[in-house]
Amino acid sequence: TIFMATETSNGRIIKSTDQGASWSTVGYSGYYPRGIVANKQGTLFVVQENNQTKKSVDGGANWIGVANVPATPRGLTSDANDYLYTVCETNSGQVYRSTNDGASWSAHGNAFQNYSPQQQRNPIMYDPIVANASNYVYVIPETNNPDQDYIFRSTGSTSWSHIGSFKR
Repeated sequence: TIFMATETSNGRIIKSTDQGASWSTVGYSGYYPRGIVANKQGTLFVVQENNQTKKSVDGGANWIGVANVPATPRGLTSDANDYLYTVCETNSGQVYRSTNDGASWSAHGNAFQNYSPQQQRNPIMYDPIVANASNYVYVIPETNNPDQDYIFRSTGSTSWSHIGSFKR
């Protein structure tokens, strides 16, 4: 099953059980979903634009609020340990991690702290971005540079490395 978060006027979660040939909405109601991910047990997690984390243990039919992320999230992913990660709309690209299924979030380093505001605008976390075998978390900020984007990586620690860039 594939799940996608859509930023429509009322926020929706859609799913496909036939590899994308058809889609249906699930029982989600909430603010704009900024990312969705499932853990190994099949629990779904969503981060919303209003900073709230929600989870569903029944394939998206019902959702409960878990905890708030400290700033506006831009996406969501998980690693091989089922830790959740989100990068938030801050000037330094603050990354937050939850090690308890979204019940709480802690700072996990500033991915872009060495880049000036002229080099970045809003951090964006692309999903999927975790190589589960190696527990790397990758983040790509939305930059003010119209020609180039930067790639940052963490190996589960709170430190981040600029590992490359690419032309748009």
